[in-house]
Amino acid sequence: NSDDVLKNKALSQYVKYYYRTKDWNQFHKYRKEQLKLSQKIDDSASYAKVLEYSGAYFMKHNIPDSAYYYYNESFKIYALLGDSLRAGKTLLNNAIIQKNVSDYVGSEATSFMALSYLLPTKNERRISSVYNNLGIVYNQLGDFDNAIKYHQLALDLRNDISNSQLYALHSLNNIAKVYADNKNYDTAIGYYKQILNSDSILQTNRLFYAVVLDNYTYARFKKGELRSIEHLFKKALSIREEGEVTDGIIISCIHLAEYYKEKNNYPLALKYAQRAEQLSDSIRNYRDFLASLELMSSLYETEEAKTVFQKYIRIRDSLDRQSLNFRDQFARIRFESEEKENLIQDQRNNILN
Repeated sequence: NSDDVLKNKALSQYVKYYYRTKDWNQFHKYRKEQLKLSQKIDDSASYAKVLEYSGAYFMKHNIPDSAYYYYNESFKIYALLGDSLRAGKTLLNNAIIQKNVSDYVGSEATSFMALSYLLPTKNERRISSVYNNLGIVYNQLGDFDNAIKYHQLALDLRNDISNSQLYALHSLNNIAKVYADNKNYDTAIGYYKQILNSDSILQTNRLFYAVVLDNYTYARFKKGELRSIEHLFKKALSIREEGEVTDGIIISCIHLAEYYKEKNNYPLALKYAQRAEQLSDSIRNYRDFLASLELMSSLYETEEAKTVFQKYIRIRDSLDRQSLNFRDQFARIRFESEEKENLIQDQRNNILN
């Protein structure tokens, strides 16, 4: 009835508004209401949209399996409705979720599936995001040629899109990181300098400036330059502290700990490593938590080092298990939804026959 249609439209606005204002109690209240109502009145587009918002909420709050489930449900409806752009977008989000939990092979497959929906839409921004994700995935898999290839594809598109200079610089930073990870520090430093010369963009994006400055300094450090870099590491850290970017502060602390260790200043190295460990534990950033534990185990005297190293091994093993669990859960979500689809299809066929 028309009242329900109007109410559903209003609920859509509420869900969107409370998501943007981060009022999560109200968001969940209206989200659940709209899921029920849009199903009742058979409004598939609204139902898919509220599923997508649910996925976005769980992704934002770092609950990967729930986020993956909602995006997957949302994708199926968009695909049935023939909405290629939104179907591709939800697949892109799932590819990013898989990458974030180290399911790189799964992320690669989902990325190519996303491309099959997005390429016909010619939406360069979303397509460039898929290429970007593939670049990161291939870098993690140690496939440097493909990593460079996809980051370059993302960069070419981002150079074409208006108001995308910042995204283009992000791609340059990612290309530089691939070279740095491959120990080709001179090439990496060349790219970082190119970004640091884009002064006007960096002035308005101080946090990105801190990322590039820290990456540039770290590449110089890894190359063996120890002179005149300490103040650059500290400058990047202070910008990150001003912006209260915990992830960034952790990276800066790990880099400073490595620097002071190299300079044989063990007390300072330990101070920064401990700060990185405490911060990464507080936000459940286990990758950097491991990195800081590994560093600490090389800085302590023998008995303490042994204790820290045992903790490192224990956490690394449980992280590997967690990553495998997520992979299994994602596969189960896909499998169960395919089973359900097949069942519905069989029932339809029986009715038709």
